[in-house]
Amino acid sequence: MGGADAGAYVRVENVWKSYGAGTPVIKNLNLSVAKGEFLTLLGPSGSGKTTTLMMLAGFEQVSGGAIVLGGRDISSVPPYRRGIGVVFQSYALFPHMTVAENLAYPLTTRGLGRAEIRERVAAALQMIRMSDFASRYPAKLSGGQQQRVAVARAMIFRPGLILMDEPLGALDRQLREEMQREIKDLHDLTGATIVYVTHDQSEALSMSDRIAVFNKGRIEQIGSPQEVYRNPATPFVASFIGETNWLAGTVVSAGEGELKARLSSGEEVLCRSKDGLKAGDEVKIAVRPENIVFDRAPEPASCLKTKTLDLTYLGLCTRIRLARENAGELLAVVSQQVPGGYAKEAAEVWFSRDAAIPFAADAT
Repeated sequence: MGGADAGAYVRVENVWKSYGAGTPVIKNLNLSVAKGEFLTLLGPSGSGKTTTLMMLAGFEQVSGGAIVLGGRDISSVPPYRRGIGVVFQSYALFPHMTVAENLAYPLTTRGLGRAEIRERVAAALQMIRMSDFASRYPAKLSGGQQQRVAVARAMIFRPGLILMDEPLGALDRQLREEMQREIKDLHDLTGATIVYVTHDQSEALSMSDRIAVFNKGRIEQIGSPQEVYRNPATPFVASFIGETNWLAGTVVSAGEGELKARLSSGEEVLCRSKDGLKAGDEVKIAVRPENIVFDRAPEPASCLKTKTLDLTYLGLCTRIRLARENAGELLAVVSQQVPGGYAKEAAEVWFSRDAAIPFAADAT
């Protein structure tokens, strides 16, 4: 689903990767990245996202296909000649060098003059708001400060592409959120092209221009954060990104813009239309918890009868667990203050037609 745009700055063309005679871990991968784009590779462990990043960096060799950067095929070029900045989860700072020396290192190895090195290091320190830390060693920095230095070091020699492999994985939640903003701000400030790997869906949604969702060595869907969340192409994407309620049923009718399904409970619901689905087909329908409402949804809408099981107050929202008679449970998430009526035993809930996404029952 990725596709490789001939005019893109980074192109991954029909790339596959296997180790020995084993099953390929990457299968016929096509992917394009525009200049200045922030693209996130998102997926569970073992989905192929880190292997793809390592092939871009040159730390893993492609078994077939080509990787093109700025019009140049770099598939066989060693890592140190690709001109790519890389940031790892472990920071990889030199412990025997000060912050300023760590930042200067990529410039020194590229033969820049002392005056220009001093100028670029000073600018980088100012960019990450660490001018007062130039003479400190990494061991004297917090995790967030070390990561800022690692990001600045990857950017300081002005590479055409910056790769980040789970760079915030070792940080606690509050620091992760702070660093997400820091990295996004640096991207906006510098206009760098960034390919970012994570398994954290909220991180991907908050930082990316586009997200490529990986599963079993292939891209299931690629698009803006809004697109992959609101319009998942497959059940895997619907389940992996965010929370999803699943309703099982049978198609009653399928017309332009609308599909009607009868659930196992006997209730009929309206869904978006879906190519390939017709009357009589078994379906599973995805509905996000935040789209389950207790006041009648805008028409056209569907209604389900439920019983409230429990409420969990989480500050910004409340999670409401609902039971359907002989038909499993539903999860609703409401952001406003919860009226007392929500807690009563019986409750009718609604969702709009456009919030219900049908898939064939055997789709994965």
